[in-house]
Amino acid sequence: MISGFLDSGQTHEAFDVFREMAFQCCREAQSLSPVSLTMILPACDSLSKSGLEIHAYAYRRGMQSHTSVSNALMAMYAKRGDRERADKVFQESPEKDVVSWNTMISSCAMTNDFDSAFNLFQELLADGIRPDEYSYSSVLNGCGISAHLRQGMALHGQIVKSGLYHSYPVVQNALMDAYGKCGCTEYAQKVFDEVDAKDTISWNTIISSYGFNTRPHEAISLFHEMQELGFKPNRVTFIALLSACSHAGLIDKGLHYFNTMRSHHGVVPDVDHYACIVDSLGRAGQLDRAHQFIKDMPIEPDDCVWGAFLSSCRIHGNIELAEIAAKKLIELDPQHSGYWVLLSNVYADASRWSDVAHVRAAMKDTGVIKCPGFSWIEIGGSEVHRFLTADKFHARCDDIYLALDGLTEQLIDEGYVPLLKPRFVVFDQETEKEDVIVG
Repeated sequence: MISGFLDSGQTHEAFDVFREMAFQCCREAQSLSPVSLTMILPACDSLSKSGLEIHAYAYRRGMQSHTSVSNALMAMYAKRGDRERADKVFQESPEKDVVSWNTMISSCAMTNDFDSAFNLFQELLADGIRPDEYSYSSVLNGCGISAHLRQGMALHGQIVKSGLYHSYPVVQNALMDAYGKCGCTEYAQKVFDEVDAKDTISWNTIISSYGFNTRPHEAISLFHEMQELGFKPNRVTFIALLSACSHAGLIDKGLHYFNTMRSHHGVVPDVDHYACIVDSLGRAGQLDRAHQFIKDMPIEPDDCVWGAFLSSCRIHGNIELAEIAAKKLIELDPQHSGYWVLLSNVYADASRWSDVAHVRAAMKDTGVIKCPGFSWIEIGGSEVHRFLTADKFHARCDDIYLALDGLTEQLIDEGYVPLLKPRFVVFDQETEKEDVIVG
């Protein structure tokens, strides 16, 4: 009965049945089977109280020791972004199988904690667990986003040796994605050519790889080739294609594919496709046209649409439209620090320091906390460094800034005239202005 309700989307009814079963078992001094818990837990990601309620029931009945139950609990917390609770369940689990490890690796990757994901993968190997296709695809996702090429290549070798390479397209697709995000489209293409059972995901991944690396003509060629071979493009295909056109400044091409995706391919444009067009128009500086495009949308624009528009407004210095976009974004998610920071940067670029101070005060009043954004760079093919803007905590911080000063002097000696512009540091404890070299 629980399964039937869940399959039909009647989540609350499923929980009512679960509670009734739990109450009946309690009266009869019995416990529910682990199967009942593993069935209901995946539906708890958006119902926090229900998830905690079931966790408490499992704990009281000693059912958390069942590997299947602990795995379901970890997955529930991971989907909600609650790494702390997921890790606690993981550490307390008496027996960990490959699903347990995969859940935690995936949880780390979803929160961009790739160092932990890599470390967990190494612990999995040390624990004698054989990685499966999901283990590799999760950690490869981390390699791609963090641009850790050497790690990805090492995993590629392990996958081939394990015999999983030709057995699971999901692994080959993950490899393609990782190589593409690391800028190695040739490696991505080689993997694609070796996929025996290509599916639409394989085509989407290779199209996205070329688009991500500003090679739109290859992406467009593959888009037509997949259709010639009988593969039907879907919504993800068009996101990859429109993004490729956007990054390369092919506005007319992008609009052509956008305007024909429904009539020629039966794919109804959704908010992600609209965001691609807004991004394309915005990158080209056609901000008024992009704004009108948003106003004419038949569906409600989301944060991706307004975020793309705000970024373009900042690049092209249009304060009036930036304020409109920022207002919409803050209405959608007032606790998202990135929107406030983007608006602050727009004001800072225009030297409107009183407005920058106003944004800072508004953030403080609203309780918004800016989380630093990190970047990664691979050095020497074996070591990945993580850093952030104006980083003062790196072990070789003094050497880095000394080298930067030297490079700046060399640039000036060679005749380069840097753009010196004021920067208002609004997110440190002490507010200050300083000149920085940009561009």
